[in-house]
Amino acid sequence: MKSCALRNMQDVPPEYRDMFTQGLESMCAYLPSSDTIPGFNATHPSYRASLACLKSIAETSCEVLEAQENSTPQCDELNRLNEASTVYPQASGFQP
Repeated sequence: MKSCALRNMQDVPPEYRDMFTQGLESMCAYLPSSDTIPGFNATHPSYRASLACLKSIAETSCEVLEAQENSTPQCDELNRLNEASTVYPQASGFQP
C-alpha cells in the first residue's frame, strides 16, 4: 500500500511529496501488530485470515488493488469472519 501511495505521488512537487512521505512513514510505524494487540496471536480465530489478507495485499499490484476498490478476496474473507465474530465485532470493514 505504501509503495502504491508513493507511486501515485510522482507528479507532486518534491517538497509536498517529502511531507507526505514523512506522514506515511509515521502511520506505518504506528500500525498495530500482534505485539501490540493483547491476545492477538497464532491461536486467535482471525489470525490466519489476517495474515492471508496482508500477504495478498503485498503480492497484489497497485493497479489491481485500485481496480478492486482496495480489497482482495482474502481481505473480503477476513471481513466476513470479523462480521460473524463476537470476539472483535468492531474490526469488520477492514480496508487495506
